[in-house]
Amino acid sequence: MQIIIEVNNRKKLDLLIELLNSLEFVNSIRMADAPTETVPARTNSSFFSRYYGSLKTGLSPDQIDQELNSLRREWEHDTF
Repeated sequence: MQIIIEVNNRKKLDLLIELLNSLEFVNSIRMADAPTETVPARTNSSFFSRYYGSLKTGLSPDQIDQELNSLRREWEHDTF
């Protein structure tokens, strides 16, 4: 099956290509308007791997989960 998508913003097109490359069921991506331009090769890394390590808090994953849960409980806190 094929799908045709027109995108008028280059940055958003790059994000879309990266997202599509991260999906295991996508076989190929061809850009019709730019035959000389290459689509980045598929890598074994996650779509979000470029953000790995960007949160430098020194907390363990369990501590981060506890903090997030605490913050989420505050959202449900009755303020009246």
